[in-house]
Amino acid sequence: MSGLLVAAAIAVSAGAALEVTPARTEAAGYAITHALVVRNLVKNCEKFRDRLQSDPDAALAAWRLKNAEHVLAAESYLVAARIAVERQHGREAGEDFHAQTHGLFVEQANRTLNDIFGALGPHTAVCERWVGAIGDGQADLNWQSKYMPVLDELREFERSLRPGR
Repeated sequence: MSGLLVAAAIAVSAGAALEVTPARTEAAGYAITHALVVRNLVKNCEKFRDRLQSDPDAALAAWRLKNAEHVLAAESYLVAARIAVERQHGREAGEDFHAQTHGLFVEQANRTLNDIFGALGPHTAVCERWVGAIGDGQADLNWQSKYMPVLDELREFERSLRPGR
């Protein structure tokens, strides 16, 4: 089932099974922001590939293997939350919810990347440290363990909607 189909199913089920809450929205935002940071950090470090001990693509693949299901569940939840907001408050409110949440996630990811790279921008030393950490699992979503119970809940709910479960 595609992410949008799962999100639609979540929205249809949301009244009884998965309420839109600030805690869920915050946890979903954390997962999406973190994924943006990891993906863009690796992308910025690819030009140093020949100087790094860890391959950036392999590091990203390892990260996705461990974290993608939580990120997908977070993305599906936010689509469902938008649909729920639209149902309650109209299309414009749903669009505003989407614009505000995604704008905030992109802004936070950009701020984090700027903090990581500093004034020098991407360079070998920073890329060595972070690409290695990403590949070794030190930059997984469980880095902020306070969000994991909610992200696990979102993941399990999404799993329950998949065919064959």
